[in-house]
Amino acid sequence: MKTIALKTESPRILIIKLKHIGDVLMATPAISALRERFPNAHISMLVMKGTEEMVTANPKIDEVIIFNRFRENTLTQRIIKEISFAFEIRKKKFDLIIEFGFGDREAIYGLISGAKLRIGFDPEGKGFIGREYTLTHRISMDNSKHIVDRDMELVNLLGVSNRKRGLELYYLPEDVEFIERILKENEIDEDDIIVLIHPTSRWLFKCWTDDGNAKVADYIERKSSTKVIITSGPDIREIEKAEKIIGAMETRPISILGTLTLKQLAALIDRADLFIGIDSAPMHMAAALKTPVIAFFGPSGEHNWGPWGEGHNIIKKDMPCMPCGKAGCNDSKRSECLEAITVKDVIPFLEDKISEIIDRKRGKAGSSILKNMKESRNITKSQKAKMTEV
Repeated sequence: MKTIALKTESPRILIIKLKHIGDVLMATPAISALRERFPNAHISMLVMKGTEEMVTANPKIDEVIIFNRFRENTLTQRIIKEISFAFEIRKKKFDLIIEFGFGDREAIYGLISGAKLRIGFDPEGKGFIGREYTLTHRISMDNSKHIVDRDMELVNLLGVSNRKRGLELYYLPEDVEFIERILKENEIDEDDIIVLIHPTSRWLFKCWTDDGNAKVADYIERKSSTKVIITSGPDIREIEKAEKIIGAMETRPISILGTLTLKQLAALIDRADLFIGIDSAPMHMAAALKTPVIAFFGPSGEHNWGPWGEGHNIIKKDMPCMPCGKAGCNDSKRSECLEAITVKDVIPFLEDKISEIIDRKRGKAGSSILKNMKESRNITKSQKAKMTEV
């Protein structure tokens, strides 16, 4: 498809991605490309409530619009509120809609917005009848590509530069201060190696074994000047799983279970030297913050969801059924491909990463090397994008 020409170099653009936390973060390279192409544009992004911290404070975005599902309301009230929400979007007079999501709600909001140009993926018969006609320009979705590259394909229609870009995630000074207080309380200083383990996900079938996590954490904790921090999301099932892992350990890690905001977690991940986890939003956050990742993969495919960028390792067992895309084997909520991964499979990757970290921290130039490797994502309040919850 040829490049789409806009009538203005200062368009009002609405990006819609009503997906999960990690999905929203993985749209940031495309947003960065869009900002480069249209430096004078007003760029807004519509996201689900609970995912907004992936894009708030991002200087490439002028406004974050938060969609609340109105689940506490009756069906009639929800319909009325959703219609009202759609017309609030229409009042903003957008010139261009880009639908990174591909649900019916995105299509309806895009159509009601009144934007003359509406770009998205061809639904290919999915969704409501006539859904494809809600878009003025559509392309086929290539499911063989990483989500980042797939989103880039849409903005490529607008003539953006196709160079490789990283994920972008920002946090605030108060997030840094909060994390530094926790580290100080636990007697962690600049010379300590911090390994952050986030072993859980709201989808527990993506998780590695409790015993494996416990043994790996013990192995790390026993190393000189190496500190393990275990985190989890706020879901009670995640907290309970993390508690089981800690309970199975012989050493005592620092545990911060279910209490951090996503911005605080970002500040902690940025402070860490190594992230160990699974296919989850925190894994993508680590990739965005250029913290090296060791990730366990099973039912989900790393070709779509792997940590974006260089310097990361994926641990998996090659089985003919992988990736199945199911909720465990035959939707059983248990994943044999993950259970087959042993501690011995992990240790070589761990040793290599820790050796690299030690070389950087205690090398010729001292610990400043490691600090200077990462671009700071600590952003001032004056740089924050406007945030609207309609």
